[in-house]
Amino acid sequence: MWWSKPKIEFMCREEDFGAIAKPVPASKAIPDWYKGMTPADTGKGVYTFKRCVPALEALSAGWIIPVPADIIVTVSEDGTAIDTEVRYTKPLISSHIPIQMKGSPWAKRPVIKIETQWCVRTSPGWSCLYTKPMNTQSDLEPFSGIIETDTYNQPVVIPLCLSLPDGVHVIEKGTPLVQVIPFRRERLASKIRASTQAERAAVLVQYNAVLSQAGWYRKFIWGRK
Repeated sequence: MWWSKPKIEFMCREEDFGAIAKPVPASKAIPDWYKGMTPADTGKGVYTFKRCVPALEALSAGWIIPVPADIIVTVSEDGTAIDTEVRYTKPLISSHIPIQMKGSPWAKRPVIKIETQWCVRTSPGWSCLYTKPMNTQSDLEPFSGIIETDTYNQPVVIPLCLSLPDGVHVIEKGTPLVQVIPFRRERLASKIRASTQAERAAVLVQYNAVLSQAGWYRKFIWGRK
């Protein structure tokens, strides 16, 4: 049975399949700047950002839904208005009216919505976090949101701000737009307390182990997903 194990599925209309950019695992969309970094600065004898496993985990988590087709954006001289043109048979772009953002930090910035044409479906009990691709810089600033994708299977529409100077710009097809991270909906029991002496001792032992060997976390903690 398809749902026998937790899964995620991306669906679009038949006429769009093969024409618009497809979602890809985030691990296949690692930025070129990250790939080009050296893992260590031999001159200084220190590791670089590339050796930070938690940062790599964030970069690699879930999936990337890209910009479906080329979008031409014209930004006004004062940066308060934009015009868009899409190189596709469907509009793909809509907008928030200003009053919808009234009182927010984005009240004076134009907010557009990109219609990705992709529906997302997950196994029962699983939702998806949609957020800006993590640990990246981009002219696209999508808002974060969580959708119960096991029961709500409508085409994904991503609201976002653009950080572009005045002039004409092309946002190319395939540009990473939003990172989709599935997670199981479970309520965790919580407790806030001081650590015990035994727990503090265990923390110290682990801290000393980290310092005792290069790449200790990568070798003994991290497990490839």
